Amino acid sequence: MRAHGMLVAAILAMILGPAAPASARTSEEAPAEGEAAQQMPGFLPVSDIVIPVVSRGRFAGYVMVKASLEFPTPDIAKSAQPWLPKIMDAWIRTMYGLAQRGHFENGTVDPELLKKQLLQAAIDTLKEGAPTDVLITQALFTRAS
Repeated sequence: MRAHGMLVAAILAMILGPAAPASARTSEEAPAEGEAAQQMPGFLPVSDIVIPVVSRGRFAGYVMVKASLEFPTPDIAKSAQPWLPKIMDAWIRTMYGLAQRGHFENGTVDPELLKKQLLQAAIDTLKEGAPTDVLITQALFTRAS
């Protein structure tokens, strides 16, 4: 029986690895882990945005963008969540402006230009606790049939 218990303990040690239980950590390790958690960025997904594109007075297609905001910490990202409707409003106005100025007429989306414009709109909206980046996960132009 004792050999069976040793075998089970050895298998568990291999599966779980050398990780020590939380109670066995020293107090010196705790701040380092807390600092590491604070250094992790926080992300806030923004709903998809779809904007019609008009070229020479005719409907040419639409642009769909899916993106997230990146913040210095998860806590800052969480505190920005109530502002999502204002961010969406700013992004929609920004994308309509780009469409009206002809940035999507050639059937492509310039991700760098779009990223800069959306980031600036978010910074202007939030002011305090502003995002550090916009992560575009999808930018698609679909032509009208």
